[in-house]
Amino acid sequence: MSHITTSFTTTSSTGNRSLTGLGFQPAYIRLTVAQKNGTSETFIHKSEGFTDGTNQGCTSIFWDSTGGKTVSFTDRVIDHINRVSGTLTDVIVATIVSLDADGFTLNFSTTTTSYRVFVEAWS
Repeated sequence: MSHITTSFTTTSSTGNRSLTGLGFQPAYIRLTVAQKNGTSETFIHKSEGFTDGTNQGCTSIFWDSTGGKTVSFTDRVIDHINRVSGTLTDVIVATIVSLDADGFTLNFSTTTTSYRVFVEAWS
């Protein structure tokens, strides 16, 4: 069994995005999104998702001084919540497209720049 950890930063482009260079075809991946790169935030938000290439799911948590929200999904691997103009909003939504020979491909239907996505992959 092979295992690797890596990360990438989100962009403003929707559509498919491939991550390559894992060195093997993953059988299972876990993705975690936390705060934006280079920011100091006074609230908690995190999305943690998983997929085996067929099944996918994630849980998203947001909490600040005005309240919080926790949601779970079985139709996406990332759903990241942030407060935008006072409203809790999905700022990143992605689904799995495929587990590839040297990585994987996600489809971003909603995305925002500068969020770090941490990846763990196993063969």
